[in-house]
Amino acid sequence: MNELSTIKSAEKQGIPQVWYNKQWAEELVIFIKQFVDGGKAPEMMEIHSSFTDYYQNIEEFLQIYKHFEQTILNKYPEAHIALENRAGTH
Repeated sequence: MNELSTIKSAEKQGIPQVWYNKQWAEELVIFIKQFVDGGKAPEMMEIHSSFTDYYQNIEEFLQIYKHFEQTILNKYPEAHIALENRAGTH
């Protein structure tokens, strides 16, 4: 799991920074594939991004998210993805 350095290091005051940047999203795809490898494909994924922590607007988040969604749905076409906003770390 050395290739997951961005996910492992993304934190602010001990709170994980999720969907922090494009590299973070790419590493999440790697993590999910490793986690699921050989098992049942995911049916549902909940995405909790703190839009207010890192982005000026939702479009910035969607630029990071869209590659993740395309890659995951290509690998797991039956999966459903639900997006939720969390309150943030402020």
